[in-house]
Amino acid sequence: MRKYDLVKDKVDSRDLMYGKRHVVKSEILPEKIDLREKCSPVVDQGQLGSCTANAIVSGLREFMLLNDNRSHFERLSRLFLYWWERDLEGTVYRDSGASLRDGMKVLKNQGVCLEASWPYDIKTFENSPTEKELEEAKNYTISGYQRIKSIDEIKHALLIEHLVVFGITVYESFETVKTDGIVPVPKDGEKELGGHALCIVGYDDNFNNGSFIVRNSWGDAWGDEGYCYIPYSMFEYLMDIWTVKLGA
Repeated sequence: MRKYDLVKDKVDSRDLMYGKRHVVKSEILPEKIDLREKCSPVVDQGQLGSCTANAIVSGLREFMLLNDNRSHFERLSRLFLYWWERDLEGTVYRDSGASLRDGMKVLKNQGVCLEASWPYDIKTFENSPTEKELEEAKNYTISGYQRIKSIDEIKHALLIEHLVVFGITVYESFETVKTDGIVPVPKDGEKELGGHALCIVGYDDNFNNGSFIVRNSWGDAWGDEGYCYIPYSMFEYLMDIWTVKLGA
């Protein structure tokens, strides 16, 4: 079984709310947005509880980097972000998972270095990045991040080509996802396995009664070439939904 170590965000009244800074009108939202072709290749986090770093770095931040300069793209370091997340949470010597807010905070304040400088070798997850990696990371920051509270806000962020990271409460049926990528709605009595972080890269109002197109971090052999489809009806299972601040 995979690791489900997402740490739920603590309540913080200082969070910037997406809906207070954007006028979101349902009538301007298209029926479908699919940004998969603009994403970097899907990665596999392996047996490390680094889902937040994988969603934020290989999903959201690499998307920004790739579309800023497609001719010169280099992968970014998931393990760098995961170490600094745990530093914030006081758990650097444990594979404890992390919260999405802390991941976004690290991306804003420290940034993230290149994967070539700090490779994803899970045996070294306790090792501390050096000043060299910290200096390099300053080149790959964001200007801010905003919390999302509704389906329409998710759609609006995707409309302006900002990917969305989120957490989800995972039940046993999530591990039955097939090559069609459809995530089944949990049934009564299913065992809860924990929390997991993923990245929304699109949506389709006409697929399976409306679904988000979601990037996982379990390799491209999982689901629909590494992606899955979470129905809007499962929105209640989602938590801690974030995107980058406009202009980041």
